[in-house]
Amino acid sequence: MKDRTNAVLTAIDDKWRQFRTSLDRLRSEDMSVVSVHDGMSVNDIIGHVTSWEWELVNSLDRRTIEPVGDIDRFNA
Repeated sequence: MKDRTNAVLTAIDDKWRQFRTSLDRLRSEDMSVVSVHDGMSVNDIIGHVTSWEWELVNSLDRRTIEPVGDIDRFNA
C-alpha cells in the first residue's frame, strides 16, 4: 500500500508542477475572472481541485475511501 500511496502522491505533485507552469502565463488579475469554466474563475478551479485532492490524501492516510455524500454540495 505504501508504494501505491507514494505513486499517487508523486503523480499529484507532477501534475501540480505542470499546472503551475501553465498558470505562469496568466496575469494575477486573470486568476479571478469569472466564467472561465461554468461560472468559475481560475482561483475557483484551483480551490475545487485542491479540495478533492485533500479528500484523496486524507483517504490515503486513513487507508479507506469514504463516500463524500452529496457531491454537488461538496463541490459548491
